Amino acid sequence: MQQAEWIVTTSQAATVLRDISILAYFLEPSSPSDVAKSCKMPANLVHHHVKRALEAGVLMEVKRESRKVFYQLTARVFKVPRDMLDNGDAELEDMKSLSLAFTAAYARSDQIAGHLDPEYRIYGFGDASSDPRDLQPTFSDYESNESHPAHLHARTLRLTPAGYKALAGQISKLLLEAERDSKSESDLCSFAFLAWNGAMREVLSESQTINSYLTLPNDHAAQ
Repeated sequence: MQQAEWIVTTSQAATVLRDISILAYFLEPSSPSDVAKSCKMPANLVHHHVKRALEAGVLMEVKRESRKVFYQLTARVFKVPRDMLDNGDAELEDMKSLSLAFTAAYARSDQIAGHLDPEYRIYGFGDASSDPRDLQPTFSDYESNESHPAHLHARTLRLTPAGYKALAGQISKLLLEAERDSKSESDLCSFAFLAWNGAMREVLSESQTINSYLTLPNDHAAQ
């Protein structure tokens, strides 16, 4: 029977809870094959994650029907002692991986753009009717023939705590809605959303950075 709360006592379970992103699909009894379809992940990878979670005690087998095995989280809430965590080392590695992946994608987009116009890199500033605060020079005033060009848009704002939470929630909701609408036959693409308390650059308390090969209408720059 599923517990309401479980205090984790092994580093194996702590690692599983930190690393496996599909555990929420097993809040109620679910089969790995059904979860694979729901999260659009290869079935063998889901089975691998389930095996790890079972060995760590995070998942449990609850029933078998029509040659399917159903698993469920052993608890609705897991409490991991802080001294069992790795003090952010894994999160730091995630940031390094994120930076390397985007840098590689950006270099690929730049190379493709170079083939389109080998002599110039284009900096576009929109038009005179645009609010200067909404614009930064971008490299995307021509249409790239890349299907998913690299795009970075970072902005420092002044928000109340409530406004900060609301904006973060809206962006996360958009990502969740896009995931539900995604098609398995489409190409994989990644969107990374970061938010923190403080300025992006000390020189400018309110600033914006756009490094993008994605052509967007000017009115999207302010959104």
